[in-house]
Amino acid sequence: MYPKPVDFRFTKDLFKFILFLACISGCGFIYTICVMIARGNTLRRIIVRSLDIITITVPPALPAAMSVGIINAQLRLKKKEIFCISPSTINTCGAINVVCFDKTGTLTEDGLDFHVVRPVQQGLENEEKANKIEFLDEMTELKSREGLPFGGDIVKAIATCHSLTSSTFSSLAKKKKLLKRRREKEEKLEKRRDFKRNSLNHFRRLCIEAKKDSSIMKSALGVTHEVFGEMSRAMSEARYNCKLASEEQVALFLIFTTSGTSYGKLALNIGISKSSVSTIIGRVARRVNKRFRQIRLPETPEKWREVEDSFVRRKLLRTLGALDGKHVRIRAPPSSGSLFHNYKYFYSFILLALVDGDGRFLYIDIGSPGSCNDATVYNSSQLKLTLDQSKNLPKPSYWNDDEVFPSFIVADGAFSLAQNLMKPFCRRNMSDEEFVFNTSLSAARVKSEHAFGLLSSRFRILRKELECQYKTSVNIVHALCQIHNALIPITAKTRTCEDLEEVDVVPYGTGAEQRDFLAYHLFNK
Repeated sequence: MYPKPVDFRFTKDLFKFILFLACISGCGFIYTICVMIARGNTLRRIIVRSLDIITITVPPALPAAMSVGIINAQLRLKKKEIFCISPSTINTCGAINVVCFDKTGTLTEDGLDFHVVRPVQQGLENEEKANKIEFLDEMTELKSREGLPFGGDIVKAIATCHSLTSSTFSSLAKKKKLLKRRREKEEKLEKRRDFKRNSLNHFRRLCIEAKKDSSIMKSALGVTHEVFGEMSRAMSEARYNCKLASEEQVALFLIFTTSGTSYGKLALNIGISKSSVSTIIGRVARRVNKRFRQIRLPETPEKWREVEDSFVRRKLLRTLGALDGKHVRIRAPPSSGSLFHNYKYFYSFILLALVDGDGRFLYIDIGSPGSCNDATVYNSSQLKLTLDQSKNLPKPSYWNDDEVFPSFIVADGAFSLAQNLMKPFCRRNMSDEEFVFNTSLSAARVKSEHAFGLLSSRFRILRKELECQYKTSVNIVHALCQIHNALIPITAKTRTCEDLEEVDVVPYGTGAEQRDFLAYHLFNK
């Protein structure tokens, strides 16, 4: 054990100053006792008030004592023409025996191993040799701990440069391997950081170029400037805390959905983490669903007639829309069992959509398990309730002044036949009238297939399994349907069904009677 030396001038100055303050507090202590006794105070009050003098005087004196000692040390150094630029280090200078001046950092950098000692001597015989250093022939190789002269000047010199540790050569070899691995790991991390930085800069340049050139916007992001601007405004209003700007977040979402790439590849190409990509995609999908109002079921008979006009060129009158469902492939949600496993032998949820003649979605129902069929989803949907109650639907009207045509939607054979829903005849033993009706109905119903195909071709993420959570997958598909409608141009409307005479009574009692009449009309007219 080596006790800390206390005979430095600096320490003695501190003790003198503290002793001086202690004498002053002692005088105050005695004076307080005498005054309190003369006034007839109790013993407890005399002790408390007397000790207050010491507690008030001594603690504030300690920093002052340190300052006084440093000032006195500076004055003594100044007399010897030594100037200190860091007074706070004076209290440690008295315990230093050796100082190492290392300009290049060779001795003081990490990883220095000490193996061989080669002593030198400085010639002091005359002035010519005073500044020359001569190496001696003797060399001391440190092959073990015993070879290191503990307590000598060599140990002091090494300890000045580093924290000195004596170890065997086997441990030194292990240490070298660890240091080598650490350096290799740091180099890999630095290369990875550089790659991410370059990828992020390239992605930001792509966003800037896409804003300037509509062709780049269409090819890289798959949308128009108007849709991109509206999505960016929706994101900027939320003000999320993210390293990417609102426009860059929208571009990331569009690249993910149009290219169909995975989270990992997209994170590698852009230069951010995989978790950040997942968070941004879910965030953009929620904002698009909240701000966009592109999917709207007509609320007035006039709006429904516009939908009818879009189907007139399909040679099927009074059609309010084409109804169909699509399975969206997903990963099986936790604890769902076979609920989302469909008849095509993969996990999915159903996208049920009502489409107009231009391929625009009028109504969608997203999220029903894949084990359900389209008819089950339709029977429990708000669309069926609206059609059954005939809210705001166009009334049946005369066509060619002699025949009453009701309004209806068209669907495939999976749905139930009703007055407001027409499906094709069974293919067995079809008559000519039934064949013509099926052909006309399929020509109108195919618009739903075209809409799903166009949606999948625009957003290739729908061609593969969605790797995100179930709720996020539903939000993404909903947002893509909104963007799909925004990308369809508004065409000039032909008012074919505008001036028809409406009636309040439907002349057909069942859906089958209505379908037979439509088949007869299409075959003969």
